Amino acid sequence: MPVICPKCDRPIASLTQWHYCARVDMDTLFERKEDQVIQIFDRLLEIVAQWPGVAFSATKACVVFVTNKTFLVVKPMKKALDMHFALPDAHGDEPVYKCVKYGGRWVHYIRLHEEGDLNRAVLQLIRRRMKRRAAPYAGPRPEALSLPIRASF
Repeated sequence: MPVICPKCDRPIASLTQWHYCARVDMDTLFERKEDQVIQIFDRLLEIVAQWPGVAFSATKACVVFVTNKTFLVVKPMKKALDMHFALPDAHGDEPVYKCVKYGGRWVHYIRLHEEGDLNRAVLQLIRRRMKRRAAPYAGPRPEALSLPIRASF
């Protein structure tokens, strides 16, 4: 069962799990990013955070979405939102731009440039990965990351 790290308020599998242990303000990840990147992330967050058992937190370079383990990593870039997740088999067609075998799983990389890129195919792949997690995250959400998040600068 996941726990909340007492130092950084991130949901993790156990208190002995290695993780980047520092409080990170999510808005700092979106500084100097174009407006469409913020809009894409807001839409992604609005959808994925409503799925049962999903929590999220910011690290120094990305936002991670977890149930009992991380199932999606989202990295804001200047002009796009980059994300990756692992599946047991490879899907090399759109919207995946890169697929790499790593530790017996295939890591899929997707880059979203505009809000329309966050379509049914992308969400189905993410949902497929999320459903592979056995137990949903049942712990409290850190107050600093309550929904909805709107990055504003």
